[in-house]
Amino acid sequence: MLKQQLQQKLQQKLSPQQIQVIKMLEIPTLELEERIRQELEENPALEEGKETSEEEISDDFQDENSGDNTETVEVFNWDDYIGDDDDTPDYKLYANNHPRDDKHD
Repeated sequence: MLKQQLQQKLQQKLSPQQIQVIKMLEIPTLELEERIRQELEENPALEEGKETSEEEISDDFQDENSGDNTETVEVFNWDDYIGDDDDTPDYKLYANNHPRDDKHD
């Protein structure tokens, strides 16, 4: 006799990068700093970067935006696209979504 079944299954597979991040989150801060120092010594392509504060980031952002950019901003006018004369009849805008038992005034 033939039997038909439907089964739903949910699986999650972690990528190697996700596994590495999980392991890094598990280790204490001092061990993490030591591991980072070891990686910096072993891999010459890695460099230790300086930490930037929020003030420095906002200053850099303002410096970039305060340059001599002479871009002109075009003014957008909705009236050019939407006129006062509406072609949609009123009966198409009426929503008839009330129960039949309701009395209308």
